[in-house]
Amino acid sequence: MTIQEVQSKKPGLLSNVQITATDISSSMLEHCRAGVYDNLALSRGLSPERRRQFFEDAGDGRMKVKEPLKRMVTFKPQNLMESYSMLGKFDIIFCRNVLIYFSPDMKSQVLNQMAGSLNLVATCCWGRQSH
Repeated sequence: MTIQEVQSKKPGLLSNVQITATDISSSMLEHCRAGVYDNLALSRGLSPERRRQFFEDAGDGRMKVKEPLKRMVTFKPQNLMESYSMLGKFDIIFCRNVLIYFSPDMKSQVLNQMAGSLNLVATCCWGRQSH
């Protein structure tokens, strides 16, 4: 949603964005691919404006994600404890409500693996000497 909002204000910006959504559960992936949500799910942090802009009536009090937004996302199965190499490299990784299920050691392993999947572009000014 944020990407489409930016693109509408600044056409051409963020034109090559690819979003990969993962889950270990095939049923959850199918639910997300369908993009149909009830009012309770949509009431959790979704503004009325975004609801109007990005969703359409699906009947039975449910709303469906509009096709332009759905086309931006590819859904893939992924166990966070296995290699991410087949997913490729990422500029940003969002990890929401999943680390709570892991022990501290496993959290560290998952986060290290995620860090290894990032495209790192960094500039540094440390060690600069004044003359």
